[in-house]
Amino acid sequence: MRLISDTYNKTDLSLDGSGSLVIETIKEGSGTFPVSGSKVKIHYTGTFEDGTKFDSSYDRKQPLVFTLAQGTVIKGLEMGVSNMKKGGRAVLTCFPQYAYGESGYPPKIPPNSTLKFDVELLDWIGEDLSPNEDGGIEKVEVLQPGHGYLTPKDGSQVDIHIRGEFEGRVFEDRDVSFIIGEGSEENIIEGVERSLVKLRSKECVRLKIKPNGVCRNS
Repeated sequence: MRLISDTYNKTDLSLDGSGSLVIETIKEGSGTFPVSGSKVKIHYTGTFEDGTKFDSSYDRKQPLVFTLAQGTVIKGLEMGVSNMKKGGRAVLTCFPQYAYGESGYPPKIPPNSTLKFDVELLDWIGEDLSPNEDGGIEKVEVLQPGHGYLTPKDGSQVDIHIRGEFEGRVFEDRDVSFIIGEGSEENIIEGVERSLVKLRSKECVRLKIKPNGVCRNS
């Protein structure tokens, strides 16, 4: 990722630094960027390079909702939204390799089309790590990416550092080693223990745990 020198609010997001995916921030927004697995809600208008509109969620009066890192939208839109904050607005310029490529999307999008998206990030919710997918454990920020692809399972021994806050007050800050499934013996909040089976080695995240993700079933 690099800033483009001719204007402070344009950033090259392309993986090879070629300028084939550029985000121009119109409005910054607030908070943090959505993480992989987050459910995002956006409004957008898509145009060709000459300004001709080919699609708009505003016209349908219905925002687009999708989950990051599931491949349900084009790569450029997904990468662009990942670099926006809630309430922010940006214009994405997507070369074909970040849009519909050589094939296009007939009959609406011709082959090898460069597309622009004027995007407003209305809201996003972090990845739901709760076993029952009830929203009890939300991953709201990745502070340090993990290594590899393996995650611990029930019965695995883990070494973690945990820092807990409630209404701005730190109630826990410690290193602890325990076996997943036996966290209660070390007074580990259930939501923390359940989230570990979806985290990779060295991954550091910020979780928001609701009451239904705190208490263990009696």
